[in-house]
Amino acid sequence: MTSKPILTFLSLCLVLGLQANAQNLAQPPGNFGLTTVLDGSPPGPGIFFMEYLSHYSGSLRDPDGNEVKPNTTDAIDISSTLLLNQFVWISNKQILGGNFLANVVVPIVIIDSKSPYDLVGKNGLGDITIGPGIQWFNKKLFGIPYFHRVELDFIIPIGSHDFGGGATPINAGSKFFTFQPYYSQTLMFSPALSVSLRHHLSFNGKYTEVPNLDLRVGNFYHLNYSVDHIIGKGRFQPGTSGETRLGVQGYFGTQLNDDTANDVDIPDSKESVFAIGPQIHHLTKKGLMLEFKVAFETVAKNRPKGIRSTFRILKYLPSKQQQQAAQ
Repeated sequence: MTSKPILTFLSLCLVLGLQANAQNLAQPPGNFGLTTVLDGSPPGPGIFFMEYLSHYSGSLRDPDGNEVKPNTTDAIDISSTLLLNQFVWISNKQILGGNFLANVVVPIVIIDSKSPYDLVGKNGLGDITIGPGIQWFNKKLFGIPYFHRVELDFIIPIGSHDFGGGATPINAGSKFFTFQPYYSQTLMFSPALSVSLRHHLSFNGKYTEVPNLDLRVGNFYHLNYSVDHIIGKGRFQPGTSGETRLGVQGYFGTQLNDDTANDVDIPDSKESVFAIGPQIHHLTKKGLMLEFKVAFETVAKNRPKGIRSTFRILKYLPSKQQQQAAQ
């Protein structure tokens, strides 16, 4: 039987390291490899509807990257399924030489911790993300076509959550506020070859669900990356032909400072992760985008290490001005 001090320490670690919203079982909600191919280069102003179906399965790792086994035998295995709904509006209004945009993300999360550990509080609605941004189309960087975007996202902690007195620290909602700006960029080295990066920073608020204890997850940087190339002779022509891209994608993340309890640093609490895997991206002649990818986490510390698979579908409705320009 595990002693009470170890259980108390494990519970604290789980609160700090396993808040599960939008499928991210360590840091608060974030885009870990969900968007990769041509991420910085949407086709133009208009409305974008996106749906993501993503599954993650892994086991919790300690500061050295080894499996955590509270009973010395069984690892803490965790899986989650994410249905994420995203709406983006890119306007024709110019700000700083780019187009103003607005973004809303609503996740639904189902989480499971495998036997013998029952650590899940509530599934259901995750924390909602909203934010404004600016998209720059068809610029140049070192003479190469360059598309980029900045967005200031606010993660609102309204998701389902039941701490259960420490017994159920894994929930669909995080119960703390996060400011998460990001910068996305796509370089088109040729019409067929592109490289995309998305840089995120997470600044986390306090978690106050534990009596007489204010917990704060450390600030976090993570990067999505993609290198992709068109296969075959098909090139996207609206109403005429589609195109398919194959590539390599993944993500990297590192925590910038330790978690804190009542403003005191918790040693060895920084997270890190690296993942890589294949992807396929298909754009139909009707402008419907379908994408599938698998990311294998090869390194993880103070968070689960596992496999993430994601299917994404996107429908673009161009603005009237964009439609007229295409005619």
